[in-house]
Amino acid sequence: MSITLRQLEIFIAVAETAQVTKASKKLFVTQSAVSMALAELENQLGGSLFDRHGRSLLLNARGRFLLPLSKDITGQVSNIETIMSERNDKLDGSIEIVASTTLGNYILPYLIGAFKKVHPNVHVNLLVYNTRYAEKLVFDNVIVPKENLFPEVKGLRGPLSCLNSARYGIAWGAIGAAMDCYDAALRYALERKQFGKPIAGFQLQQKKLAEALTEITKAQLLIWRLGQLRDQGKATAAQISMAKRNNVAMALNIARETRQILGAMGITSDFPMMRHMMNLESVITYEGTHDVHLLITGAEVTGIPAFY
Repeated sequence: MSITLRQLEIFIAVAETAQVTKASKKLFVTQSAVSMALAELENQLGGSLFDRHGRSLLLNARGRFLLPLSKDITGQVSNIETIMSERNDKLDGSIEIVASTTLGNYILPYLIGAFKKVHPNVHVNLLVYNTRYAEKLVFDNVIVPKENLFPEVKGLRGPLSCLNSARYGIAWGAIGAAMDCYDAALRYALERKQFGKPIAGFQLQQKKLAEALTEITKAQLLIWRLGQLRDQGKATAAQISMAKRNNVAMALNIARETRQILGAMGITSDFPMMRHMMNLESVITYEGTHDVHLLITGAEVTGIPAFY
């Protein structure tokens, strides 16, 4: 057993707020991170710590026993940090940050929260914009001297190489969205009871969960192999295109299917499915649409471009 301090902090936050959504905001982390940490803790302890009542998570007997112990441990650690850490390196002033929607909503909140714990006197101004607008704000009226231009890049070669990298990253990120939906759906299906047993015991729910896990595993193997080829300098643009198209479509379908497992609860902000669905609907379009990537694969297979 290897329980982490972070797991205990997340457990305490969920216990105090009674919701994964509120706990994630309190700790400046994503809902999926809270769900995953809580699931791992319950697995390590051999049983659930909460009972679900509507949209709330309420401590059961095991959870009520663990809560004061967890607070005592985290409190002692906090005291140690306070006593042992140097306080002469605190910063003052303000920081202006401009970030894309993805970074601003999912990555920076945790980092800023951790930074503010160490430097509480620093005021952080975060402006979240669509990447297109964020880039304009950051690089407006900036002159790049000739000596700083990328060497040996002419025409569209540079931008297209960036597209390949972006598409490769999207193929990985889409798997994360699918895993978050699967994890939330599995957890809910095991906790939600109907007709005297968890809904995970019904055939249609198991079908959805089994198919989701299968598709996620296939996508992981695809992008893992593509990563190996990239490390060897052998990955082609067509292979990257295939991975982006396949993995995003896979994730979008899993978000839709797993949402059905939760019924009406699946459309609420307490669960990640709708958030991922909206994001993936845009991801399936930018960096090359689903259909265009299909044609790229078709041209690679037949040798005949069909773009016009």
